[in-house]
Amino acid sequence: ELGELLDQAEIALSEASSLLERLIESAGGDSSSNVEVEERLEAYSRLIARFGGTVESLVQAGERLEAGLREYDMAVQRRTELEVYLEDTSSALVRLAGKITAGREKASQEFSERVLLELKKLNMPWAQFSVELQRVSRGLDIQGAILGSRGSENPVFMFSANRGIPPEPLESVASGGELSRVALSIALAQ
Repeated sequence: ELGELLDQAEIALSEASSLLERLIESAGGDSSSNVEVEERLEAYSRLIARFGGTVESLVQAGERLEAGLREYDMAVQRRTELEVYLEDTSSALVRLAGKITAGREKASQEFSERVLLELKKLNMPWAQFSVELQRVSRGLDIQGAILGSRGSENPVFMFSANRGIPPEPLESVASGGELSRVALSIALAQ
């Protein structure tokens, strides 16, 4: 009786298979589309197995990946916003440093003239004094400009007490008496 049932089942499966092939042919399908469907089913099966063994676990994994992708996209957008902000801030900082430099150049010229007047009053007729603005060598490189904690340059007092001798940094050329008179002249010139 069991053998008879198996024979009948085999005949029914064969008939169903033939019917399916005829339906596929009449619908314009071919065996390559069947292969494609089977390959997709196999890929889905591998994904399901990889992500927990159930369709639900695969869907949850997909949701987690989508959430991670949204977070990544938001991080990329934030980075782009920060890069624009950094560029704008850097440009503003370089512009302000330029204004500070221009102000220092003007003030150093006026200050040097006042100090020279005071030095002449202190019996140093041949004295030369100036404030030289030397570019800083260490600091942040912002758009090609090196900026230190006090701007893009440091003031250096240049001095010579004698005619014909070019001014050099005050701390390296002034004697004790000259240094005292220069300090007094600076104090009076302010």
